[in-house]
Amino acid sequence: MAYVMAFIKKYMALLIPAGILLLALLLLIPTILKGKSLRKDMEDSVRQASNVNKWISNAPSSEQARLEEVYQNEHARDAEAIEMQLRQATTRELISYNVFPEPTDTSVQIFTDFGKKFREKLDSLISQMDARSAPTDQEVHLELLRRGGDSRSERSMSRTRDTRDRNPAADVTLAIENAFLQKRASEISVYASANVFDLYSFWENYDYQGPQAIEDCWYSQLALWVYEDVAGTITSMNNDSRSSSTLSSPIKRLVGVSFLKAADYKTTGSTSRGRDTTISGDFPAYLIGSEDVEIRVPSVLGVEPWTTRKCDEDIDVIHFSVSVIVESNAVFSFMKELCREKEHKFYGYDGKAQEETFKHNQITIMQFLQEPIEREGVFHGKYRYGDAAVVKLDLICEYIFHRAGYDNIKPEKVEQLLDPQEEASGGYGY
Repeated sequence: MAYVMAFIKKYMALLIPAGILLLALLLLIPTILKGKSLRKDMEDSVRQASNVNKWISNAPSSEQARLEEVYQNEHARDAEAIEMQLRQATTRELISYNVFPEPTDTSVQIFTDFGKKFREKLDSLISQMDARSAPTDQEVHLELLRRGGDSRSERSMSRTRDTRDRNPAADVTLAIENAFLQKRASEISVYASANVFDLYSFWENYDYQGPQAIEDCWYSQLALWVYEDVAGTITSMNNDSRSSSTLSSPIKRLVGVSFLKAADYKTTGSTSRGRDTTISGDFPAYLIGSEDVEIRVPSVLGVEPWTTRKCDEDIDVIHFSVSVIVESNAVFSFMKELCREKEHKFYGYDGKAQEETFKHNQITIMQFLQEPIEREGVFHGKYRYGDAAVVKLDLICEYIFHRAGYDNIKPEKVEQLLDPQEEASGGYGY
């Protein structure tokens, strides 16, 4: 014990520094730990301050709300403009302004006048295309008589004889005929006549069938809009050609436009329209589908549209067939021009409004076929197409009507036909 006390006395002076050192060590450890926590807090604070600065620099301007409102208003105006264009596409000039949606009087004369105006419209399309039909047998015969050629029977026989057996008179006859046919081709831009449109003869001596006459007028109006687009396409194509002659025009001949059958060369006889009452006439047929089954509805022309479009609450759909004789290198140009945007005039549905110019683009090609022709064959013997290679081009097309543009002039029977709740069987209607 005495030894311990002696040791303490000897090192007493060191005990206080040793205690201070121990206390310092005890305080240093938490200080170090606290420093790490403070450093982390400082780093987090700096990071947050950096983010705040970044947010401040990227903060929208006080004008942003106003600019966003302007953008949204422009977007709404674009949507309205598109809706307006769709509506205008089907607001078209009418044949008569006292027929739709109901005749202004009950006189049969109103329909007779409609037919007369309809035929005048088709005649004007022929003039627009600078078109004329090929010479008839009678015209050729009269030309041969005038110039001293043989009779028609002798001329027909001379075509089939071997060259070695033909007499000089037959050669003269063929030369006269060919010159006459060449002259006709050089005087026009395309071969066509109003009779290539079946409805032209339908309205020639109209047979009034009671209330359904309003439907005859309605479907004839639809047909005219299609006819106008086909004629406009031919006119545009041939206006860009090297001359106004059929011999050099890309579109040589309008074979036909049809709605209930494939357009083809004209033969004797007429088309029957399948309705409650059989009436001659090639009328458009609405493509009506069933609501219960989501399938492609084949049109009366036998084509299942790859567009899957059919009549609904927004659009009405019809199909049509068109056939032309065209230079082989102009086939796709014709198809492109047919589907291109076109202009039309509108005078209001009372015909009294100020003239407006609208645009429409309603045609889609569903099917096309091209085939060579036999120039000396029965359908081409009196036609002269020039030296270029030509083909017969057959198209089946879809035509769209935007209901917002013409629903207000639809006859009641047509509205009932297109009412989806009324029509659920599928198929087509007219």
